[in-house]
Amino acid sequence: MAISKNSDRIAKNAFFMYIRMFLMMLITLYTSRVTLNCLGISDYGIYNIVGGVVTMFSFINSSMAGSIQRFLNIAIEKKDNSVFKVFTSSIHIHLLIAITVLILAETVGLWFLNNKIQLDSSRIIAANYVYQCSVLSSLIMIVSVPYNALIIAEEKMSAFAYISIAEASLKLLVVFILLYLNKYDRLIIYGFLILAVQITIRFMYQYYCYRNFAMPSFIWNFDWKLINRIGSFAMWSFIGNLAIIGLTQGVNIVLNLFFGPVVNAARGLAVQLQNAVQGFAGNFQIAINPQIVKSYVSGNKSYMYKLITTSSKFSFYVLMILIIPIAIEIDIILKLWLNEVPNHTGNFVRLILAISLFESCANSLTTGINANGNIKKYQLVIGGVLLLVVPISYGLLKIGFPAEIVFLVHLIITCIAQFFRLLFAKYLIGISIKRYFTDVYIRVGVVFVISSTVPLVFYYLLPSSFMRLVTVSLVSILSSCTIVYFFGMNKSEKIMVKDKIVNLINKIR
Repeated sequence: MAISKNSDRIAKNAFFMYIRMFLMMLITLYTSRVTLNCLGISDYGIYNIVGGVVTMFSFINSSMAGSIQRFLNIAIEKKDNSVFKVFTSSIHIHLLIAITVLILAETVGLWFLNNKIQLDSSRIIAANYVYQCSVLSSLIMIVSVPYNALIIAEEKMSAFAYISIAEASLKLLVVFILLYLNKYDRLIIYGFLILAVQITIRFMYQYYCYRNFAMPSFIWNFDWKLINRIGSFAMWSFIGNLAIIGLTQGVNIVLNLFFGPVVNAARGLAVQLQNAVQGFAGNFQIAINPQIVKSYVSGNKSYMYKLITTSSKFSFYVLMILIIPIAIEIDIILKLWLNEVPNHTGNFVRLILAISLFESCANSLTTGINANGNIKKYQLVIGGVLLLVVPISYGLLKIGFPAEIVFLVHLIITCIAQFFRLLFAKYLIGISIKRYFTDVYIRVGVVFVISSTVPLVFYYLLPSSFMRLVTVSLVSILSSCTIVYFFGMNKSEKIMVKDKIVNLINKIR
């Protein structure tokens, strides 16, 4: 009964997250198009690289987010009064992080921006304005993390969805405002308006938490023992997130050093599309993560394994259904999406989506490993492997390889990292590599090969046109869903899917 109740909760939360993601994807993609038109390729590239410099300092924040999530989930599962203690301690920690990031950003970051980034001399002042706005935005996001983590830990995904949609809508409003500001520097105005959006959203998260979770007023009593426990866990998560920054913003800077802002614009657009698509898989993961941690804490290892394997497969399937038609018809999609398509964008999109597909199976394993708490060696090894992307990419670009080589390196390193991730999952949470390989990799591999073949037949048979895009997309989605059901699911998963569909139909009736 408890497992059935948990499954219903996961399904409900996933539903809210997918509604959120669908609306956000539409808004985000349209926003990117209008923003590119308003700013131009060069200024759009400048905004991406300047924002990347700031993100290099806010990666500490990502480490803390996962740590707080874990401790909140454990506190909720124990059903004692420690939830508020964890929440308050996390606020204290994030205030300290914000101060640290501010100091680093206004010293090292500012020097790097003005001395190392390739910028036209006429845009240096605008870039500095944008930088300062991005710094303030980063600080606001840092102090907002405990509130986001509390909402997810309490599994109130509907609120998380509504506020996220509000954020995307406000960003859409920003680009419409830009359309009417011809007399001003649009890049500078864009930076200030995005800052205003971050301030608004930060107060929305805070208001919801204090209104719905009966949180007492903020207090300055420091629980140093708890802060030390959270900080110790986060310190090793920090290594992994440092690697992620090396994969994202570090690569961004390397591309800028060799090719300038135009290639950064192409990568920025590719990342926008990646985030829109990847969010669909990520939403399912967000909904299921609290249950993975809680099942580990309660000692229900069999249910935890079921959650991890189901999450790995379904994350892959959801992403695959979206990725296949996009990868096949990316040239037409980019022409419809953008008025002016920067060079390399199509290749970047295909490669970065392939990376996302490989990474989709990793998130649930990472959540399970984090639930164990013994993550020192795991983060050192995985972080060390992933960080290899930046120096290897730099070396290959130095000897004349094209920009696409960066993403190929990333793809190969991702596969290697996943192998090590499985080894740690075996020793830390008792997952059988052979069983996981059979239950997940063989199934998703078979499904992917068959699902890719069917739409490719129509792609090569039909002439290039908008109708081919529609046909390939529909055939791909329908055939992929069918193949996933018959070849990608076990018996219990098929029963679960049928039950959810029947319940949904009954509710509609």
